[in-house]
Amino acid sequence: VRNELTEGWLRPCTECEAMTPHDKFNRCLTCVSSPLDDESISRIAMQAALLATARSSARGNSMFNAAALIRDFQFPDENEYLYAVDEFPDLFIATSVIEYRMRCNASTATKDEVVQWLREIFVLSDLGCSYEVLAGRAIGSLCAKKLMSKIDTGKYRLSDS
Repeated sequence: VRNELTEGWLRPCTECEAMTPHDKFNRCLTCVSSPLDDESISRIAMQAALLATARSSARGNSMFNAAALIRDFQFPDENEYLYAVDEFPDLFIATSVIEYRMRCNASTATKDEVVQWLREIFVLSDLGCSYEVLAGRAIGSLCAKKLMSKIDTGKYRLSDS
């Protein structure tokens, strides 16, 4: 099982006796991590408290909306790595939503349709830009990865995988 957030794979660890994330060198990330000090524990507790209220915050709602849409959908490209998730990954979520919609609903879409899909997921206050700008960035990213190609002015097609 691929776990994008830890840049590794979930595998059973004989030392931990649990299913844990492993890096590309097959090292258990739980075993190689250093013990938590009081400051780290305090920081984690504060983040957990923020997550507990995230459902009521606008920033959390976009993430929940995307997760509810995509759920456990298996994207064909499993070689994608997500590095340094230290802030809300709006571009990553936007490209995932667009690819999901196109794989499930239609292999072609206009930019206006993409903007509408993003409006359904993102709360505007989550974004540092407009829906249109995020749609343009996401389309550009998908085209750069060769997952999408332009077929006409403002119209795009999902590439065959």
